[in-house]
Amino acid sequence: MAGGVDRVAGSMALAAALASWSATPTVLANGRYPSAQQLIEDPRSPEHLIVRATYGLLVTRDTGKRWSLICEQAVGYGGNEDPALGLLGDGTLLAGLFGGLALGSADGCTWSKAQGALGELEIVDVSVDPLERARALALGREAQHGLSTHRLWRTSDSGASWQRLGGPFGAELDLVATAFDVAASDPKRVYVSGLGLVPALRGVLLRTDNGGVGWTLLPIADTGPQAVPFFTAVAPNDRDTIYVRVRGSNRDRLLVSSSGGQSWRSVLEGRAVMAGFALSPDGTQVAVGFGLPDRPGLVDCSALGIWKASTRDLAFSKVFHGAVQCLTWTQRGLYACTHERSEGFQLGLSQDGGQSFASLMKLRSVQGLACPSPSMLAALCAGPWRELCPVIGTTCTGGDAGVPGIPPIGGVPGCLGDAGLPVAPGDAGSAGLRDAAAGSDGARPVVPGDAGSGAGRRDAGTDADAVSSV
Repeated sequence: MAGGVDRVAGSMALAAALASWSATPTVLANGRYPSAQQLIEDPRSPEHLIVRATYGLLVTRDTGKRWSLICEQAVGYGGNEDPALGLLGDGTLLAGLFGGLALGSADGCTWSKAQGALGELEIVDVSVDPLERARALALGREAQHGLSTHRLWRTSDSGASWQRLGGPFGAELDLVATAFDVAASDPKRVYVSGLGLVPALRGVLLRTDNGGVGWTLLPIADTGPQAVPFFTAVAPNDRDTIYVRVRGSNRDRLLVSSSGGQSWRSVLEGRAVMAGFALSPDGTQVAVGFGLPDRPGLVDCSALGIWKASTRDLAFSKVFHGAVQCLTWTQRGLYACTHERSEGFQLGLSQDGGQSFASLMKLRSVQGLACPSPSMLAALCAGPWRELCPVIGTTCTGGDAGVPGIPPIGGVPGCLGDAGLPVAPGDAGSAGLRDAAAGSDGARPVVPGDAGSGAGRRDAGTDADAVSSV
C-alpha cells in the first residue's frame, strides 16, 4: 500500500502525462483548437451521426447536410474534459463525465445524471453491446481508504437502471484506469488498461473472464507515466486478439496481443499522436490515424496520415496523407476526423478504404442548436452558441459568415499536406524510419506477474515480429 506522499507523486506524474496531450493553440474558452475527436454512427439510421468536438457534441440526421450543437454545459461538463460517448439502441446518449454518468434523450434536448452512485462517480469509459444495444457497461472510479478503486456497472434496459457487475477492483494497485472494452464474442471477457501506482508506477492490463468476479493482472512492458496504455479494441471474432495504444512523450505505439494480454508485439509507431484506430466490420483490416501532437517540435511529418494493414500480417502502408484526429469504420465506409487547415474539412467519409474522402463537416457547417426554445438545451446553450459562432465562421442565425477566424497551427507548417512514405516491416530506407528488429524496444512479450523488471521476461521468440516504424 502506497503512502500519502508516494500516492501524490504518482498521481502528479499521471496528471502531467495526461495534461501534456491537451492542445496548445488558444482559440476557445477552454484553450483548445476547435476540432473533432470522436464519431458515432447510429446503426438504426446511418444518416444520424454524433461527433464529439473540443467545443461540444455535434449532431446531424441527414449525413452532414445540417449539423447542430449540443453544448458542453447541457451535458454537464466543460474545460478540457473529453467524455467517453455511447449510443444505445433507443437513441439514448451516454456520456462518461468526471462527475458521473450523463444520459441524453434521443433528441439530445434533455440531459440528466444516472440514478444512485453512478451519477456521482468519475466515469472512465463506456461500452455499448454492438449486438444488443439496450445493454451497456460503464467503468466508474472512486477513492476508498485513500486508494483508487474501480467497478463495472451494467444496464440492460437502455440506461433506465444500472447494476453493479462484480466487485470493486484495482485497490491493491492503486489503479488509475484509462479505458476498457468487452469482447463481442464473449461478453464475460472484459479488459481494462491503466497505470498501477503500487508497488511501482507501471502500465497494466486487467482481464476478467467471468464478468468482473475476478481479475487477472497482466503488466505491459515498457509502459509507465511517460508511455501510458489505452485499451483500444478486441477482434470481433477472437476474444484473445487485442489492441492497445501507448501514448508516449516522444512517440506513440500500437501493441497487439494474440494471447489475451500475456504477450505483446509492437506493430506500428510514430512520433505523432496516434489519435485514430478502427477495425473493419469484418475484422480483416485495421486502420490507424496519426495526428498533430501537442508539442509540435516532436512531430515526424512522415507519420501523419492513415496507415492500413491486413490483420493477418499487420504490414502497414500509408493510404492517406494528412493529420487525422479520429477513425470509425462501419458498413458505410471509413470515417475520419481531419484537420480543416490542411484537408479543408473536419469530418469525411471514405468508400475506398481511406484513399479519398467526401467532406461531411466543416467548422462552419454547424448551423444552430440541436433543440429550439423552450428546451433545456436551448436555455443552457444560447450563451455558448453566441460565443462559438464567430469562432467557427457562421452567424448565430445559421448563415455562413465565411472563413472562421482561427489562427494557423504554430510550429509544424511543413507537416500539413506532407506526402509521407509507405512502410513495410523492417523498412529503414527512408528518413524518419528505423528498423525495429525482433526483441527491440516494444517487441518483448510479457508473462503474468512481470512487474516491469527483467524478472519474468523471456526471449521474444516467434511472437516478436518485426515492427513497422513510422
